[in-house]
This record gives sequence, C-alpha cells and structure tokens, in this order.
Amino acid sequence: MKIIMNYLTNYYKNLSEQLQQKINHLQKLLNESASDYDGSRYERTRPKHGSPYDTMRRKFGTDAYDGIASMKAYQDSVKAMESHPESQRLMIDALAGTWSEQHGGSGRQRRAFRSDVADRLREAGGPKGFESFDHAKQAMIPIMLSTPSFREEIIDNVRETMHPEEFENFDIERHLRKVAEEHADEVGSDAVRHAETRIGLLN
Repeated sequence: MKIIMNYLTNYYKNLSEQLQQKINHLQKLLNESASDYDGSRYERTRPKHGSPYDTMRRKFGTDAYDGIASMKAYQDSVKAMESHPESQRLMIDALAGTWSEQHGGSGRQRRAFRSDVADRLREAGGPKGFESFDHAKQAMIPIMLSTPSFREEIIDNVRETMHPEEFENFDIERHLRKVAEEHADEVGSDAVRHAETRIGLLN
C-alpha cells in the first residue's frame, strides 16, 4: 500500500507541475493580448481576427480561450474591488459571505458564523487593512483550518483512502494546510462574484 501511495504522490506531483507550466504559458498569452481584449466581468466579445487571442484559440481550442477570457475578467474584477473606496469592506464581506455559505449552516447560525469570520479578517488586516485581495485570501487559510466542518470533510476523505495504521502515522495537519491553501483560490473566485454584486449596489 505504501508503494502505491508513493507512486500516486509522485504521479500527481508531476501532473501538477505539467499543469502549472500550461498555466504559466496561458498567463503569458493573456498578458500579451490584454490590449486586444474587449469585454468585462465574466463575459467576452469576439476578438479581432489575427489577434493573440484568436491565435491561441486556434492552437489550444475554445476551452483554453474561455479560460483565458475568464481569467482576464477575474483580474479586472479584483482590480475594481481593490480600487473601490470601500475596498476593505468589500473584500471582507465577500470572503466572509462565501465561507459562511459553504460552512456556516443556516439562519442565525450562519449569521453568527459570518460575523465571526468577518471579525477575524478585520483583525488579520490590522489598522491599515489588507494591501490586496490576495493578502485577504491568505488570511482566510487559518480561518478555514479552524472550521470544524471543513476539517472533518477532509479528514474523512483521507481516512477512507488509507489503512488505519497508515492514517495514524499520516501528517494530517500538513495535508489540511495544503488543501486549505489550494482551496483558498476557489473561495476567492466565489468571493469576487459576491463583490461584483456589492459593487453594483454601492455605485
């Protein structure tokens, strides 16, 4: 079993490195073609013929094109949130709202959970607040790690895939930290959608 686990670990490590290389390449194409992009939020218009986006779509396919368009729209939305006069409030409300929807239960329990997450984010941001949305996302990691339902879900998944003796020797806290760091990006993406709605209401 240990040999299988080592094999799977190396396999997914190599796969992750390959995916990261593709992401870096797509990010480069995105930066090169930003001036040719005509769209906002999570919608796009057809690029000019012969533009880098058009070339990229022919080379990598529609899925890659849509992925780049969504990435650019996400970056635009983050910039809009960070530059807003009430950026700190927007970032904290969006992240706290997203996490409470996923793990806060319902009714009064969710409202109390959301309030607690928001308080902890404000404390993490300090008197000057967060420098960027990315910093606010990073502040979510310890909050995620202290959320019982999040921990239980990850631990249960690991326990189901391991022999009891292996699970006893497994560094579960290190695994939880890794999962939380990866999941923070997904939480951030959902939070941006929350913030977009809030920006529309505040403007």
